[in-house]
Amino acid sequence: MKTNEMIVIDKNYADRTAIDTETWLDAVLGEECHGIFDDGLGDKRLMQAENTILSAIEERTGVEYEFINVDNTCNDENDFSNNFQWQVYYPVDCTDWLYANDVFVAVKKHHGGGVRGNYGRIRLYRVDSLVDSGFFDWVLGWNVTYSDGTDVPENERFSISYSSHPFSEMKKHLKDRLQWSDKYECFVGWYHDGRAVKCTPYTYAEM
Repeated sequence: MKTNEMIVIDKNYADRTAIDTETWLDAVLGEECHGIFDDGLGDKRLMQAENTILSAIEERTGVEYEFINVDNTCNDENDFSNNFQWQVYYPVDCTDWLYANDVFVAVKKHHGGGVRGNYGRIRLYRVDSLVDSGFFDWVLGWNVTYSDGTDVPENERFSISYSSHPFSEMKKHLKDRLQWSDKYECFVGWYHDGRAVKCTPYTYAEM
């Protein structure tokens, strides 16, 4: 459980607290692969470049690969500061690309404005087991305790693995809007049972 510079706290609006996309990509996918394909592809859409990327990966590895359709984090619940397009390339002989070793992930990060445009260059990462790397943990979990430090009974419901969007689940159990506390370095509010609570966002991603 990590609370660090990977989490961008919005002290005015708790629901706008976010996972810093750039820091998260570095933590989950590691160093970017360079020199596999021509940097001139950077301005193309992933869908336009997928066959060129595929050929470059196969030439580099000597292994036959396949790829999934291009997807965008904006199509699912997420707490990223910036959405991104992504596409996975995996060895054809693997049984499940979610857990396969030696997969490549192509990424184009969004830089603001309408989600249909304004994306950066294509980046490529090489990683083992996307599930185990935490690549699909796109939301923040929330740890909710009473003022004496004990967990609220429903605390598990606000975890990353339990709910598709922990903040929305947590909000159902709060009586009012959360406020940021410099003293406690977390958000504070009132739980549905009338007791004061501390609410702290976290991510499992390792720095």
